[in-house]
Amino acid sequence: MGLIFPVTYAAVLSNQPASAFFFLAGLAVLTQKSKGSGPISGQADAKRTVQRSRKADIERISRRSEKTGRGSDLIKSVLAGLLIAAGNILRPEGIVVMAALLLAFLFHLLKPENEKRSLIAARALILAVIYFGANFLASESIISRGINPKGLSNNNMLWKFVAGLNYDSNGTFSMEDSKLVYDKTITLEQREAIQRSLIEERLKMGPRKLLTLFVNKEHYLWSGNPLFWSVRHLEN
Repeated sequence: MGLIFPVTYAAVLSNQPASAFFFLAGLAVLTQKSKGSGPISGQADAKRTVQRSRKADIERISRRSEKTGRGSDLIKSVLAGLLIAAGNILRPEGIVVMAALLLAFLFHLLKPENEKRSLIAARALILAVIYFGANFLASESIISRGINPKGLSNNNMLWKFVAGLNYDSNGTFSMEDSKLVYDKTITLEQREAIQRSLIEERLKMGPRKLLTLFVNKEHYLWSGNPLFWSVRHLEN
């Protein structure tokens, strides 16, 4: 009987749950509605005081509320950028989150009735600067400390396709592939050639085997026993 995926998966893939936590935390911070954010909230505050305040007081309260909301939104963009950057440092998938967010900001900017274009543009710019800046500083720190001369850059983008298309291992890690691709006696050019050859060969397996491969991958990743594909290659 397969183990329950949410329980075992979180315990096995150490960097994915932590990375997802930071991504979701960043999204939660960024999308949280500020108390008194923007003209809608400001008008609501003004309406609540209409019976006991003069018109000038109402306008003053509304402006103060909008100003407070703008400052809060900008701070949230800074925090969200840091959180999403932390998730990307743990697992390099932050660019997907950032692309979606920047696209959402762009849609808001293109709304003809939108009166807050400057605020939206400022939030998008701050989010991007903080995210890319934090990643750059983290990468430079790793390089300067001698941990990895390449920092956070992905030096082998083909490996995931090699592993994911391996029919015999059901698209999971293969020690045979690892030994072949990461043989220390071959050059980087030879490694790339080997990987491209493996990918091309495996893409020719035919639609039936390719479909079976993806069905098996979904089974092992979502409903099977994750201990099998995650630690089976380790020695006892």
